[in-house]
Amino acid sequence: MARRRNLAAVTHSSARIAIGPYLIRSPENDLFAPGFHSAGWALELAGDAFATRVNIYRKTDGRSDQVELTDFLVPLNQIPFRVGLLPRQPIAMRAGTLVPLEAVLVSLYQDHEVARGIESFLPELCRSLAFHNTAFESSAVCPGELLVPKATDAGFQVVGFWQYHRSLYVRIGWEWAKASRSRSAKYYYAGTMEFRPTPARTLGKGKWSLPMQTTIYYLLFQKLCSLFQGDPQNWLTLAGHQTALSHYKWTKVNLMTRAELKQARLEFVRQNPHLHSQPRELARALREAELYAEHTELGAIVRQLPRMLEEAD
Repeated sequence: MARRRNLAAVTHSSARIAIGPYLIRSPENDLFAPGFHSAGWALELAGDAFATRVNIYRKTDGRSDQVELTDFLVPLNQIPFRVGLLPRQPIAMRAGTLVPLEAVLVSLYQDHEVARGIESFLPELCRSLAFHNTAFESSAVCPGELLVPKATDAGFQVVGFWQYHRSLYVRIGWEWAKASRSRSAKYYYAGTMEFRPTPARTLGKGKWSLPMQTTIYYLLFQKLCSLFQGDPQNWLTLAGHQTALSHYKWTKVNLMTRAELKQARLEFVRQNPHLHSQPRELARALREAELYAEHTELGAIVRQLPRMLEEAD
């Protein structure tokens, strides 16, 4: 779990927010400092301990035409509650200190009782600020079929798979924009399951890859985990298991147990004595024989060879 860091402080450690958060229009000609212009929006909320309107600024340093959520910042002195920040997130200037809007929203939902849930506010945030996010997904994989009903009924779907070495990752998204005649549904990243498929061609129990606590992904991940208990394998339907396994590339390495793989490597070393004096060539031959994953660096294999050669004698 990522550490939650430096707490930039203000007042009111906990409160009940009965109104908001909402985004309202604000003047677009406001300049906080060079390179930080008004986004044309402000954040409003009110509760039993405070009411506030927070001006939102956008970083405009010309790095890219693509606007990201991390480009939106707010003045720290306008936030009447504690904000969890990573060490490099605050931007101190003569005009004041700016902090990421995303970190403010996460602290708001993490530390306070907010009547308007993140699932209500997030679509408004995405549409109003119109930011690009690499966590957006434009389509689900077999929507409604791969996750248990409790998850799909709450708007969660499988939006992708990818494999890295022996691990298979199943990406989960939350639907923030419904499909229409002119566009497909849109999903916001909400979590990732990590599986180590077994030689028996099953997924295994799996585990969650935990998102950073300063991101909106973390709020959606918490929402997801509140719906259902158990290992990630229990979140997938039978069709989900089958679809996930169909995205996994089976090789000699992941079809053998650790003991079987060790024995196969030792046997290969014994059968190729002419390579014993050429460590890099032996390492390359082991990898080409699929006794290591195709992306394993030769140097990593070479470092294992002395012990392997000793055991092979």
